[in-house]
This record gives sequence, structure tokens and C-alpha cells, in this order.
Amino acid sequence: YQDIVDNLAKYTAMPVRFRSHPKSNLKAPKGSTLIEGTLEEAFQNAWCTVTINSNTSVDSVLAGVPCIVQDRGSMAWDVCSHDLSQIVNPLIPDRETWLDRLAYCQWTPEEIESGETWEHLSTYLK
Repeated sequence: YQDIVDNLAKYTAMPVRFRSHPKSNLKAPKGSTLIEGTLEEAFQNAWCTVTINSNTSVDSVLAGVPCIVQDRGSMAWDVCSHDLSQIVNPLIPDRETWLDRLAYCQWTPEEIESGETWEHLSTYLK
């Protein structure tokens, strides 16, 4: 996290706020300020979020806050910037296709157990 904060300082003088996982006791890296509270509170007045690979990136994009993700495995990879140098001008994409794909992957345990999921998905295999 310290490397991320240090690299952000190369591209912007904006303050960096650090929010650790609620179950973590990480301290804020030097050059950043530790914030607590909900994600929604963290997104208030946020210019952009930065994650390595966290579901927070999905929440950020859903909240309309641009995000930089650094791991291709992120669920929000397609709608985020990937390089810290983009902090000043982060990607703000059309999210509709991404949201369609994300919603397409959401099934309840009951829908999976009943076979409804397979029935729906298998129609695309024919």
C-alpha cells in the first residue's frame, strides 16, 4: 500500500484517504489518512478509488466513482483504469454492457439448486 501512495504522489497532490478492510487493523500508509465508516461514506466526495483486486472496485463503479484496479482478475477490470498515472483523468466508461454481464452472473442458491440457472445458461450453448 505504501508503494501505491508513493506512486500516486508522483501524479497528483490530491489527498489520499486509506480505508482498510473492516476486519483488518492496517495502519494508513505514510502520506495518507486513515478513514473509517461505510463504503458509501468513503465514496462521498471521492475523486477516484484505487484497489488491487477488491469488490470495492465494483461498489465504486456502481456508485459512480471511477476506479483504478491493478489486477486483471478484478470484476471491474473492464470499466476501470489500470495505471496510477490515470488518477488525474480516470476512465469513466459506459457501464451498461458491464452491468448486463455482471447481473447475468448473479444467481441465488435456490435458483441453482432448482436447475433454473442451468436451464437459462444452457440455452446459450445450443
